Amino acid sequence: MPRAMAIMVTSRCLVVSALSPKHAGADPLVGPLVVNLNARVNNFFAAEVRELAAGKWTVTPIGVADGGDYNAWQPGGIPGWSNVYGFASPPYPPFDIVPFTIIGNELTRYASDLDALANATASSFTLPTAANVALWLQDCDGCLGDNVGGMSLRLERVGVVLDDLSPADLWLGLKNSDDVGTRFDLRAEVFADGTLVSAGQIDNVSGGSSGFNNARRHAIPLPLASPAIVQSELSIAISARITCSGRTHTSGTARLWFNDAKADSGFDATLDGTNSDYFLLSGSALGSSPGPGPKNVVDKLLDSKAACPGRAFLPLGTWSVALP
Repeated sequence: MPRAMAIMVTSRCLVVSALSPKHAGADPLVGPLVVNLNARVNNFFAAEVRELAAGKWTVTPIGVADGGDYNAWQPGGIPGWSNVYGFASPPYPPFDIVPFTIIGNELTRYASDLDALANATASSFTLPTAANVALWLQDCDGCLGDNVGGMSLRLERVGVVLDDLSPADLWLGLKNSDDVGTRFDLRAEVFADGTLVSAGQIDNVSGGSSGFNNARRHAIPLPLASPAIVQSELSIAISARITCSGRTHTSGTARLWFNDAKADSGFDATLDGTNSDYFLLSGSALGSSPGPGPKNVVDKLLDSKAACPGRAFLPLGTWSVALP
């Protein structure tokens, strides 16, 4: 059937009627999964809908050789094969004005279904929370009856969702007992794949004295404004300065203790709804249990030469763990 053709781009909107996910009542899918789109059925108004878990998802066109039902699709009455598909994430449903994304160029046609597959474009989307996602082939309502083929899309979830962070509990002391009376401001920053997602600070805390028995345990809050996607690495950076908030010695060497059951500096993170401990270990690593010992330290000489409030925090170190 003849149809008007156009180049489709992202951020379009359309009013649609309600559809239901194919596995209503089940837990959100975590993938990987393959969604097969039939060119005679699955346009926007009859999309395939899946309830997917929060996270970043990649969408990759695959062919029959890789386990799909289709290589590409052919609009009836128009020569050549197409690899154009679309998807929409929340709100879907409820179905009101739905923003959607079209992948591919509707004006481009290929000599064979395999040529179309070889030139198909992968894509991705991010769900901050579990949600229904619809996928379809871009064709008009009433134009489907003479179409041929379809597309098969592999959906894979990349990374995990960081839902919450506990305060960072840190053991802070002094290198030298001569520095007793020195007070510090402490800062902790959490990064997801190098992107800052949380930062906390406490001011005017005691460094205690030298030796672990004289160290002080301090909790730095780590607020998380919204869930964050962690694809490969979670890390925490700790820094300090001579306090800007009270009487103190003008300089002193701060000592951060970690890497054993007593010097158990670390924090908790909730990933995909599961809380996990992350302890500072030797070698700039984060681990799920305190280090085996011996206790390790990082020393940083700090002074008050720079005026407040612009006095810089100096790094004590960064610790990381690979995820998932």
